[in-house]
Amino acid sequence: MRFPGLALKLVPGCIALLVAISPMQILAQDLGQIISPILIIDRERLFSESNFGKGVAALLSEERDRLEAETRLIEAELEAEELALTEARATLSQEEFRASADAFDAKVQMLRAERDDAQEKLVAQIEEAQLRFLEQVNPILARLMQEAGASILMDRRAVIFSATSIDITAQAIARIDAALAQASEAGNGQGENPEAGE
Repeated sequence: MRFPGLALKLVPGCIALLVAISPMQILAQDLGQIISPILIIDRERLFSESNFGKGVAALLSEERDRLEAETRLIEAELEAEELALTEARATLSQEEFRASADAFDAKVQMLRAERDDAQEKLVAQIEEAQLRFLEQVNPILARLMQEAGASILMDRRAVIFSATSIDITAQAIARIDAALAQASEAGNGQGENPEAGE
């Protein structure tokens, strides 16, 4: 769900604005409701501690383990091939040995390039998953901002210090998990979309 007119801003600066928040503006937190013009959120926690993020992390961890297992197997095969080449040196002419050694080196370089490419793709998958997740949860963050009467949402990494009462990370995680659970129960095929239920 979108909220026309509601500006969702992850502001890199404006830290000084936090000191301008009066106690009265966050007084409603005592009643379970945060009221503040400025809110902060930890985007890394939002991903890593939500059920959606945990699921993605588990899948990526499995892929990382698979790549590492493949790498170890390849390394063992290369070591055996190198040993065989060394033992065959006495039976080969200098030209034959040089050709075999060059072919082996080329194979090693190719396999290293393939491993590096696979690792880079895995890192790109992680970054893409995080970005996609943050884009999908924007409506939930916008709803929390609307409820708090806030116009600015800041990333915690840009904040030196602040009142803990304006950090909505835990509330956002709870909302995201609830939306995912609701979508899953409804069986509408949107179980991977945190927007569902908002």
